[in-house]
Amino acid sequence: MTSNDLKSEFSHAYVRAVAHAAGYFVQESNRMMDADGVDAVLFARSPSGSTRGPRLELQLKATTQPITQDPFPFDLGIKNYDELRDDTAIPPRILVVVALPAERANWASATAAELVLRHCGTAATGAPCEACRRR
Repeated sequence: MTSNDLKSEFSHAYVRAVAHAAGYFVQESNRMMDADGVDAVLFARSPSGSTRGPRLELQLKATTQPITQDPFPFDLGIKNYDELRDDTAIPPRILVVVALPAERANWASATAAELVLRHCGTAATGAPCEACRRR
């Protein structure tokens, strides 16, 4: 597995952990959805078990680049950007960027008392950015 593969898998695990802690579920996308830039779908279930809103389609990315501003810039290919900014997409699509420490050994630690996921900042985007318009 490459470093990018590991970052990608960690981003999926991070989103699952946060979603489940908040009472939501995450469905991994299939190849057809992935071709549309959708890596996962976030959704909720009613107490009876039926799927209910809200639903979001997620594109997941991970980076070890330092976060130096809020919001932070993230380089995204034009194909991915166009898929995210499509305002006719139902359910809506957002980008989730998981920011990780540069050293993989520092991404997470676990003891009997706690699980720590480090530097896991996330960002969502939808509005056009100047850098994307220039490409």
